[in-house]
Amino acid sequence: MFPKLLKITVSAVVIILLLLEAATLCAQNGNNTLLVRVTDQQTRPLTGMTVTIEGTTQSNSTNNKGEAFFTSVAPGEVAVICSGVGYQTHRHATRINAGRPTTVTIPLAAAQQALQQVEIIGRSRTSYKSDYTFGATKTGTYLKDIPQSVSIITKELIADRQIDRAWDATKLISGVSRYSGYNDIVIRGFRSGENQPRLINGLRSAFGFFDQPVTANLERIEIIKGPASALFGNTAPGGTINFVTKKPLPTKRYGISVTSGSFNTMRAAADFTGPLMKDSSVLFRLNTAYSHAESFRNLQFSDNYLIAPSITYLPSPKTALNVDLVYNYNKSRIDRGQPIFGASANGDIYSTPISLAINAANDYYNVRNLQFNFNLSHAFTSNFSVNATYMKYGWDEALSEHRTTNAFAVDGAGKEIASQVGMQLLERMQKLFSDNLNLFATFKAGKGQLKQTILVGYDYIAQLRPVGGTQNVARGYRNAANNGVINSYNPANKAAYLLDAKGNPVPNVAHFDLQNVQYPIRNTSNYFLTATNYAPSKYAVNAVYVQDQLTYRNLQILFGLRQEFYTDYTDYKQSSQTSVTQRALIPRAGLVYSLTPQVNLYGSYTQGYQPQSASVFSNPNSGGPFDPLKSNMVEAGAKAGLFEDALALNLAVYQINQRNVLVYANDPLNPDLYRQRGREQSRGLEVEAIGNILPNLSVNANYSYNEAIVKKGLPAELGMQRANAPKHLANVWLKYNVIKGPLSGLGIGGGINHASRRNTEITTLQLPAYTTTDAALYYTFNKVRLAANFNNIFNQRYWIAGYNYTRIFPGEPRNVMFNITKLF
Repeated sequence: MFPKLLKITVSAVVIILLLLEAATLCAQNGNNTLLVRVTDQQTRPLTGMTVTIEGTTQSNSTNNKGEAFFTSVAPGEVAVICSGVGYQTHRHATRINAGRPTTVTIPLAAAQQALQQVEIIGRSRTSYKSDYTFGATKTGTYLKDIPQSVSIITKELIADRQIDRAWDATKLISGVSRYSGYNDIVIRGFRSGENQPRLINGLRSAFGFFDQPVTANLERIEIIKGPASALFGNTAPGGTINFVTKKPLPTKRYGISVTSGSFNTMRAAADFTGPLMKDSSVLFRLNTAYSHAESFRNLQFSDNYLIAPSITYLPSPKTALNVDLVYNYNKSRIDRGQPIFGASANGDIYSTPISLAINAANDYYNVRNLQFNFNLSHAFTSNFSVNATYMKYGWDEALSEHRTTNAFAVDGAGKEIASQVGMQLLERMQKLFSDNLNLFATFKAGKGQLKQTILVGYDYIAQLRPVGGTQNVARGYRNAANNGVINSYNPANKAAYLLDAKGNPVPNVAHFDLQNVQYPIRNTSNYFLTATNYAPSKYAVNAVYVQDQLTYRNLQILFGLRQEFYTDYTDYKQSSQTSVTQRALIPRAGLVYSLTPQVNLYGSYTQGYQPQSASVFSNPNSGGPFDPLKSNMVEAGAKAGLFEDALALNLAVYQINQRNVLVYANDPLNPDLYRQRGREQSRGLEVEAIGNILPNLSVNANYSYNEAIVKKGLPAELGMQRANAPKHLANVWLKYNVIKGPLSGLGIGGGINHASRRNTEITTLQLPAYTTTDAALYYTFNKVRLAANFNNIFNQRYWIAGYNYTRIFPGEPRNVMFNITKLF
């Protein structure tokens, strides 16, 4: 207890020292202030515009008076960059005099990007704070005006923390944690894993469950909290993840980045953007990246290749066209987690090293992703515009892995051998393709203080598993003749099995010995394999929806309604094809009240809908048909812009209910039998602070409390906290940049990450709470940035998630990453 308390205390002292250092250095920088007033061409103040001092990290947003205020500006000639959605970027040169305030007024001209209904032109602001989103409403809406919690991690925060894989960013987001080491997370207590949607620019992808997205081409990661079915159809109740890719910018910006560090990490990335034509009617962006990383986990590695070109064509002030192509190839092994000794040996999580993995040296997991995006936006008038977006996403995998059976070996009497992990071989090849077509029209109307934006749209979403998917599996115990296998061991029929010298049944795939760890090249030719050909399948969604955003004085009202038709096909286009169609009418409603120009209060009600799969419906042994998953959320909160809107402070309280969850009935006579759990509930609170406390002091901090329990089900389940859903999560990250004096260009960052105790999928195994501490140093000169990130500096031993005794997922020990970035 005392060492843990000491670590937490030292962590807190580090943060306090950062704050004190920031305050001291700020006081030494004098009174060189700059007030920037931003207006339109009719001198009306513009709110929410981004104002940046060129060549520095000083960035701010204009308040309701159109003003952005900067303190501690270095004296001399400076250039001020003003930009914002709907207006042309403008560069204004001015002079800052030592010890005297400076005021400038900058008028902005309307720009073509005002037409974009999805993100066509990129974000030029460089800060932790994002002001707006397209994902939560399908129109460009400021976060303060959305009656729902939306958490955003920007590319600047991703870069400062040197995050290469998307889910490493989950520790920066309130209410979000990991469910495993895979593409599998928990949002507000609900798992968002396999078969749950991942959105790319608001469109559904055919993602792989085991390969995490890379961040090299991401502008930001958005988490839309709560059910989002009114916009996107079948979604998880806890929240929906939307990856926003980088788009071309109207100004030239070139950069090259190289990273190296612990675990034999080597990464290189390049980002080139700017206009191809003098009139900026054609813009381009190219992101490329390569990374090689090994791990503190035995045999684990990843080689990743990415190339992502993007072209934007602006032929007229009324029309915008964007085309993206993303190719990603990843070679790795699947890390199924750390096994520990079984329950009969007390299941001590410290009984094996965190480096222990159970792969074979000849295992592999190779994945290719190919994504094509097309978006066209056209305005017929200033109040009527249409948008058409299409995305084709292809994914294929080639897998060969030795993994646990989620059980331990048994002796001749059927008793567990706690040091012998049961093993199986999986060989799999399959492809998935998804198509998204999204059409919508936007109508704007209003008179005086009454304004209205109406959105009417149609969605077509389809995902196809074509003919050719196949899997080989080797598991079970060898029969007495050693010419086949029996799936499970029955000690009452011992004579039917091949036995070793100790009288124990011989497995088809040799057990993994925790007391004698070895990693040979496993000979798979003598395994008894069971082949499975995946039946071609498809699901298709047709949906129409309407959304109304109405503003009157200080009050904003949002209402949405979606009618969805979901059809799931098995044996697609085969003579045995079957299909199941389910329908849902899904509402969404919210209110926003501007208490002051800086503070908005909100409340909302949303519903979620997830149909059960056709495979469950069509299985005569499943016990179905079953009702679809249905959820709803009530949320209320406040959103504030502090320090001249440089810092966003958000508070949310919520309750989410989900009904009809399918779980295995654990019937020994019918392993395919399911049952529906009556109701699960998640209640919680989230607090976030993100942005700038001072122009050169950035912060990303949050705390969340979540109680996610079973409300109706079997007596043993009632009141139980859901697996891998910690009640308490907290994150603090501060970064301070010195902007004057001999230490000018130096930056320092530091923070902590905390998660409370978590349940696993079995009631007898829990993971302990942990607190880790990270720090970073930065130095910038002549458009060169050096960075060193020190992670888990106290070498805390911890686990991010777990399934059972054969699979718990340890966090990284102490490590360091070095980065050099050059801008041209």
